Amino acid sequence: MTISRRDLMKLSMAAGTALSFPSILRGQTLPTDARTVRMVMVELQIFDPVFTTTDPTVFHSLGVYDTLFAPDSKLMPQPQMVGKWGVSDDKKTYSFELRDGLSWHDGTAVTAADCVASIRRWAQVAPGGQLIMSRAKDISKKDDKTFVITLTEPLGVLIDLLATLSAPVLFIMREKDAERPATEQVTANIGSGPFKFNHALARPGANFTYDRNEKYVPRSEASDGFAGGKVVK
Repeated sequence: MTISRRDLMKLSMAAGTALSFPSILRGQTLPTDARTVRMVMVELQIFDPVFTTTDPTVFHSLGVYDTLFAPDSKLMPQPQMVGKWGVSDDKKTYSFELRDGLSWHDGTAVTAADCVASIRRWAQVAPGGQLIMSRAKDISKKDDKTFVITLTEPLGVLIDLLATLSAPVLFIMREKDAERPATEQVTANIGSGPFKFNHALARPGANFTYDRNEKYVPRSEASDGFAGGKVVK
């Protein structure tokens, strides 16, 4: 079966068009109330984007977590957490190096081991992930910032699959969370994204609060579709 980038991204964006965490935060110097964005949407009940594919969970995850790649406004996958990547001449070995400044909300550094565990857990339920695993010889870390995907045969849409916004989305979790089976919920809500989930102010059934992640380091590129710098003002 041949899968083109065009077909893959059309399917992904059809499912993911509305899955954008608010990007119109304004008034950095205004009073606190004026710098608070309020959303009304279907109740958020499950926080794990692998355990469920419901829209509220994806909205939540787009703020709390980050992704390896993301599609831009032209539906082309662009690096997000990845700083540099390359592929071997035979198109079977992909190497990915994480960009600088990535850290979890608990203050620990994001590592290649987190990415490997997240890919493997996501692949338990995601059709794209299952396609990758069907051709994967190995997915492993090379060092703390580098991981490698080795295939048994070329897969031209590999990067597109890693960047897809068709739920379940490949959000990167801490290794200790991603080591849980896909059938077991992750409830920690500790990601590396631009927003931090405020557990103290959580009121299930009424409202949830997200704080700006002051330590988040956005990409230097301008925001473009789902790609580029995620700047919370």
